[in-house]
Amino acid sequence: MKAKDPVTISAEELRVNLSNYLGRVMYADEMIVVQKYNRDAVVIVSPRMLKRLIDANQATSEDRDAALRRLDTLTREIPRNDLSEVEISQLVDREVKAVRSQKHP
Repeated sequence: MKAKDPVTISAEELRVNLSNYLGRVMYADEMIVVQKYNRDAVVIVSPRMLKRLIDANQATSEDRDAALRRLDTLTREIPRNDLSEVEISQLVDREVKAVRSQKHP
């Protein structure tokens, strides 16, 4: 599901039409950016959207951690001056393919 562009409103607009905007967040899964003094102050999102954002952030963190572990393994596999540039390139290519296959099975 593709996220919609956020709707930006003033704090005064939110105060006057709170029920309307809450309904839009709850039922249409809209994201509302509330500005105060012409600056973004808060964002209102549904619990469903918040969960998606948290899950996406955790997945990104897990991907990063897995990539760092693979990089650590790779650096241990490449002894100093023992491999040619071609062999090092082949090892790196193998790891890149492994990471890509995890993301796009």
